[in-house]
Amino acid sequence: MISTSTLPEFFFEKVENAASKAPVKVSVEAEHYIVNLLTAFCPLDNNQDQALALRFLEALVSTSYEKAQHLKKLGDASLFISGFFAESLNRKLVDIDYYISMGHAAYSNLSNLNTVKPLKNTFHELAQNFIIFVDIIAAVRDSTPLMNHQDVLNLYDRWLKTGSTRNKDLLEQHGIVPNALVKNKYPQ
Repeated sequence: MISTSTLPEFFFEKVENAASKAPVKVSVEAEHYIVNLLTAFCPLDNNQDQALALRFLEALVSTSYEKAQHLKKLGDASLFISGFFAESLNRKLVDIDYYISMGHAAYSNLSNLNTVKPLKNTFHELAQNFIIFVDIIAAVRDSTPLMNHQDVLNLYDRWLKTGSTRNKDLLEQHGIVPNALVKNKYPQ
């Protein structure tokens, strides 16, 4: 049962709680961006079956306005899928690290395109801390009745690929101490 009056309020409480546990300070603007993403996320468009890399290439050759729109949709989809549906990416042709790479690249390029400082800063923060925002969305997902089951093997696999602090903490809650010597591709 949701005790808040609106969906954005519900998600804001969850995002604010998850962000307070993040290993870096999360800006209020980034929190609001994630709340809006969770509240309004819908299928990208009629190209949703198109590979992210092809969408990224399409964005890069578009006009400035179209480029920004394509990059935002790509970054948002990558972030949402990585955070909310990470388990569904296991043993697929493209794994979570593909979505992370594409989302990071989309937000990074979007930050470079923006001249409005608050937007530029927000997209830069989303790009630089993409894994942390994936963790925040996963924490929101786990705090709802939508998904409460944690598959430990999948969790360990995600930790190996992302180095996520949240995944490491969840593994430790299950009595598994991840090997700190294992390197991952994404700094936190």
